[in-house]
Amino acid sequence: VAMLTFDSTWRLRYGTGNKYHHRLWKQLINWGVKDKLRSGNNFVRIGSDNISYSNDKPVKIMAKILNKKYSPINGKNFHITIRRNGKNIRKRQMNYIEKSSGRYEITFDPFEVSGSYTALIEGKILSKEKLIGPEEQVSTDFVIFKNKSPEEISELTSRDNILRKVSNITNGKLDSILNINSFIGYFGNGNKYITINDDVTVWDSAWILIILLLLLCAEWTIRKIGGLI
Repeated sequence: VAMLTFDSTWRLRYGTGNKYHHRLWKQLINWGVKDKLRSGNNFVRIGSDNISYSNDKPVKIMAKILNKKYSPINGKNFHITIRRNGKNIRKRQMNYIEKSSGRYEITFDPFEVSGSYTALIEGKILSKEKLIGPEEQVSTDFVIFKNKSPEEISELTSRDNILRKVSNITNGKLDSILNINSFIGYFGNGNKYITINDDVTVWDSAWILIILLLLLCAEWTIRKIGGLI
């Protein structure tokens, strides 16, 4: 649990912009979502370190087990069964992480066949302690692909048809780099000068304030000497 007992983190931006303000919130968010297990119920959680893997990368499955009083269950036997297309293909016992709050993990060797896989956690204590329902199964899914890179980053070259659509939607211009001289006309008629009036109040200058105070003191002194006060 993280608690900030003040509401002025925006002051971190003073004089430095977003450097420290964004760093604080980025690290706080990363800490909050670190090792979050995406599947399960209030007592049994399971997840993997990634959602998709290439067929040359190992798969790490993690779990966290709590009892009915939300206390960690440490050092018990739990197994992970890997299924594909409804068939069990691998099964291994999880390793308890020493000095952790009921956390277990196991790393599987790479899976050669691409497709969708399901990791199911099993253990006698789960049903004995009624941590899961009679027909409930706690599992998480992951995907194996053959390419070393996901499809969305396997081809990085730009495509003219997509760029042309984007330029049309944004009312922009698309041309070849060989016609770079033609781009000069797209930027308008050159520089445009704008005069901005900056208003400065009297109270922003310490010297003007001092002079006003001296004038008031001088007036008071003259009135005192002349018997006008």
